[in-house]
Amino acid sequence: MASPSATSSSATVPATGDSTGISIFMDSTTSRTSPAATSAPTVVRICQTTPVTGDSASTSCIEAVQQQPDRDATPAARQALGMGACPTIETERLLMRPFSDDDLDDYFAMMDSPEVRRWMHAPREFDRDAAWAQMAGLAGHWALRGTGLWALEERATGRFVGRAGLYNPVRVDWPGVEVGWILDPSFWGNGFATEAGAAARDYAFSELREDRLYSCILTDNHRSQAVALRLGFTLHEERVMAWFPGAPHGIWMGERPEDGDS
Repeated sequence: MASPSATSSSATVPATGDSTGISIFMDSTTSRTSPAATSAPTVVRICQTTPVTGDSASTSCIEAVQQQPDRDATPAARQALGMGACPTIETERLLMRPFSDDDLDDYFAMMDSPEVRRWMHAPREFDRDAAWAQMAGLAGHWALRGTGLWALEERATGRFVGRAGLYNPVRVDWPGVEVGWILDPSFWGNGFATEAGAAARDYAFSELREDRLYSCILTDNHRSQAVALRLGFTLHEERVMAWFPGAPHGIWMGERPEDGDS
């Protein structure tokens, strides 16, 4: 258990909460731009508020330390350090959260749309069952690799927007941790992919201490190439990848700024 006197250099931000009055907060105990942040712990504070009388309430909290991984930590090392849970992130317009069963219909509708099928290699037999299995795989990616994809929800409306995050499957020719995104076509052209991609990029660089990130994009997918450019990525190479021999992909790459760089 962490000492109650542990201090934080960043604001306490609620990560999750529910109607029971239980909230989970995560504090970084060192500056994200400090060299010490490569091994700094995160304090996870779990608080429960219990109504007493009238408008008064009693709140009790416990704290636990989540050790940050070294920048070269393997997926197994991240898992051992408790990094397998999908965090919840808020951006200006998006809630980036874990997938839930309630997302299935919206997720399947997105993946089955002609626009998404064109770019995401969905098999002809892709159905609702396959969509559920894919969602389960995305959730399991966090547990097994310490990285993963978020479900994207529009904060203003609660509508399902798509998925985005940090993908790193076990494939022989996969370049490394990928920043990826898929949006429901009704949300295209509004900057949501860039907004979610930037949050995923910043999380990977600041919290996971990744040195390099990639995006694998078909060479004729100009929309996604524009997103990669806005994220600060540059085209590293073009090649046919073993898992999709039908067309070449551009491998876009971005590097983590040195600590202290703006």
